[in-house]
Amino acid sequence: AFPALNLVSEEHEEESVEGVIGPSISHPDIAKILAGELPIAAKDITVWVDPLDATKEYTERLTQYVTVMACIAVKGVPVAGVIRKPFDDETYWAWVGHGTSDNLAHLAVSKETEKLRVIVSLSHAGEVKDIAERHSRLAQ
Repeated sequence: AFPALNLVSEEHEEESVEGVIGPSISHPDIAKILAGELPIAAKDITVWVDPLDATKEYTERLTQYVTVMACIAVKGVPVAGVIRKPFDDETYWAWVGHGTSDNLAHLAVSKETEKLRVIVSLSHAGEVKDIAERHSRLAQ
């Protein structure tokens, strides 16, 4: 839908679906937030999308763990993230310099000196835990 945009996903669309209108690169709500900011070239934006995270849990009907996730980076720097829990009808988002969704407002912003908390899916816990522990030792 956006040929100039860098998109990274587990899913690959081989061809367009006839009759489906592609998404717009602009949105009135986003336009309000960005009013007065410099435009960003599409080639500088990378979007990571996992359209069905926790596939294994989904097949086991553990839908409370199923999410749709997206991360947006500009020139390699993460700037926004969205997590959608479709079976709970919940959406969480954070955008550097622009705030968070209302359902995250109660969380305190951590300081760089505080320990980070990593949350992972049940089916990847071992691998991700090993990576997180390895990197936390490097940071000490």
